[in-house]
Amino acid sequence: MRIPLRCPVCQEPLKKEAHRFICPKGHSFDIARQGYVNLLLKQSDKHFGDAPEMILARHAFLHQNYYQPLYQYLTNHFHSCKGSLLDIGCGEGYFTNALCQNQDLEVYGVDISKKALQIAARELPAQFIVAASQNLPFFANSFDEVISLFTPVDLNEIIRVLKPGGSLTLISPGPKHLLELRQCLYETIKEKQIKEINQEILPVVKQDSLTYFFDVQSSEDLNNLCQMTPFYKRTSQRQREKLKQTPLFTITADFLIRQCRKINE
Repeated sequence: MRIPLRCPVCQEPLKKEAHRFICPKGHSFDIARQGYVNLLLKQSDKHFGDAPEMILARHAFLHQNYYQPLYQYLTNHFHSCKGSLLDIGCGEGYFTNALCQNQDLEVYGVDISKKALQIAARELPAQFIVAASQNLPFFANSFDEVISLFTPVDLNEIIRVLKPGGSLTLISPGPKHLLELRQCLYETIKEKQIKEINQEILPVVKQDSLTYFFDVQSSEDLNNLCQMTPFYKRTSQRQREKLKQTPLFTITADFLIRQCRKINE
C-alpha cells in the first residue's frame, strides 16, 4: 500500500502488519478475513450505513447490468489515469470494479457499511476501509483522483485529501432519474434538486449527462431497484404491493456527471 492510512484515534500513520494496522502509539485495527479494515470509531458509529437487505438488493440489481452504460462511462473516463484514486461511498463495489480495470490506478474504497465492504473486498483488488466520508482516514494531499457516486460528501474533506490539481468526479441522479418508478409510487412527483458546488473552492471543469432507457426484465429486478433506493423507506406497504402488481415497464436512467479540479495551492 503506497497511500498511508491515518489512525482515527491519534492521527498518526498506520503501519500494515500481517493481520492488522497499528500506529506508533499502539492503536491497532484488525484486517478482516475479506481484506478490509474497520477504522470507524465506536463513539462515532451512529450510523451503520445501508441495511443488509438494501445492500443485497443493490448488488443483485446492478449485476443484471441495467447500469452498464454508466459502468462503461467510468471505464472509459479513467482508462488513462495514473496514480491514486479514492471511491467514497463505494458500497459493494460494482462501480469500483470499473475503476480497477485500469492497473495504473491504486484504488481505495471507503464506505460506512461493513456488510457492503465484506462483498467488495472479497471480489476486488482494492484496499477497502470502513470509515465515514466526513472523517476520511487519510492524510492531506493523498489522492490524484476522488470519485463519489450518489453519496452525500463533505467537500472540505475531499479538498483536504486531494492533491493540488487533483480531480473530483461527482455523479448524482439527474432530474429524470427513475422517473417512471417515482410516478408509479407517488401521486405527486417532486423535482430533483441538484446540489450546487462552491466554484471558488472546487471549480467544475466539465459537466456531462448520461441518459438512457432500460426495460425491467422481472418483478424481482423491479423490487430490487425499489429496495436499493431511498424510495423504499418512504413508501407504505400498500404502495409496495401496488408496485408488485404493476406490469413491467421502461425506466429512465439519468445521471449528472461533474468533474471538479482542486486549485493548485
